[in-house]
Amino acid sequence: SMSVLTLNNDTFAPISPPRRTTVAHVPEGGWTIYADDGPTWGALLSHGVLSKDLDHCPIDASISTPARPQDGSAWIWDMDVRTSGPLIQADQNLTLLVPDGANLTLCKEAFNPYPALSFTAVEGPELLISWMNTTTRFWTTPWAVATGGTVLNTGMNTFTLHNPSNTSIPFRLDRGGSFGEDWGHNWDGQALAPGDTLFDLTPPSAPLATMWLTYESGSVVLHLSSYQ
Repeated sequence: SMSVLTLNNDTFAPISPPRRTTVAHVPEGGWTIYADDGPTWGALLSHGVLSKDLDHCPIDASISTPARPQDGSAWIWDMDVRTSGPLIQADQNLTLLVPDGANLTLCKEAFNPYPALSFTAVEGPELLISWMNTTTRFWTTPWAVATGGTVLNTGMNTFTLHNPSNTSIPFRLDRGGSFGEDWGHNWDGQALAPGDTLFDLTPPSAPLATMWLTYESGSVVLHLSSYQ
């Protein structure tokens, strides 16, 4: 078996690490789903029924949309009040409020009890990321690995972060690994201003180099590591 390794009469059976948890960062004021020009649900959340603290999908459930105000006030879906609802793209902006630490599931098939997506909501900035021809609200999802200066998949070392808010979001680099050549980058040293910020990264010629994103202590962190 390829999963078993024997060295000098000693046998090793490595166990795969647990799958990385999918995280949605939602600010206290919620996500804004725009009706016209502006951020929508994004990839992975294109359609289906979104639920809080529900392990399995209801079979052929009939779930209505959050009530829309008739007086022109803000349309708000508070998941502490309405724990399930369909993802909709309407002609009025919708604000989605999600409590910090909530476990969410997305169900897409009427008679399938298993969610198509499960993720955890963590308080953090509302950002969207465009990476590998996809735009999503799960902005810590992108990653890259390179060997000898060549990334595993073409385009995985380039991404754009979109900040839909009116305030800048702290951003920093974290370099790791061993001494040697570092990743090249085009970051100007500034916070993420409202609008789009493009990142174009050049992997080092090291035998192994990795890239990933996290949110730590109020800052978006771009991790760039290389191993000689």
